[in-house]
Amino acid sequence: MGIEGIMVVSGADFVSEVCEVKALEFHPAHDIQPIDRYTQNHSSDVTALYVPIAEHNGNGYGLSVGTLKFIGNIHDIGKVTIPPEVLNRSNKGEFISGDMEAMRPHVIGTYDTLKRISEDPDFVSYPAKRELLDIAMDVSSGHHRYEKENPYPERMPKRRSNIPRGDMKGLREDLAIADCLSGFKRKNGRIKKGTDVIETLIEYRPKLKRKIEKMVSDGFLQGLVNEHFEGGVIG
Repeated sequence: MGIEGIMVVSGADFVSEVCEVKALEFHPAHDIQPIDRYTQNHSSDVTALYVPIAEHNGNGYGLSVGTLKFIGNIHDIGKVTIPPEVLNRSNKGEFISGDMEAMRPHVIGTYDTLKRISEDPDFVSYPAKRELLDIAMDVSSGHHRYEKENPYPERMPKRRSNIPRGDMKGLREDLAIADCLSGFKRKNGRIKKGTDVIETLIEYRPKLKRKIEKMVSDGFLQGLVNEHFEGGVIG
């Protein structure tokens, strides 16, 4: 679909396609076309987890389901800025020395890529769609701030949306939880098979322990985990 076709699509769906097109224009050296399969699958998994989590915890924080889906689908588009060989090892859980540091810029890469897209002449006449990109920039830039060790980025980029700070905090936390859960689906040796998903989630996101335990206490999280992980354990 060309840019002229994307512009007539209603809702948030248009942005996923235009972002992939534009991201690759901005980063032509990236040779995984259009976005590597693992990142596509990961983003789909994140979206499937993120929407119910955000709706449960904050009634969507004032955002539509379409906007929440867009955030989930686009949160890792900055991986087009990462060397393909690093990204491929990451996707297989086969990090070598230096790969983690090489992966960290993808968060700011997402922010910068979406910022460039929002400032593209094709978007000047579409303020509502630019607002959608601003929201995605703000939420996605904070989803690795809850890492167990060495959260990133060290300095958060300037906020662009008008979402209240409390709601933005909730959106970022919920994306961090969904992102972590999605990562558990990847087959690699970092996490032992048969490990309890919720216990491992708390281990990997200790800063969000209270929120996670609240979702456990009301029965929501166990139901969600059982839906996505057979027996509630990592396979």
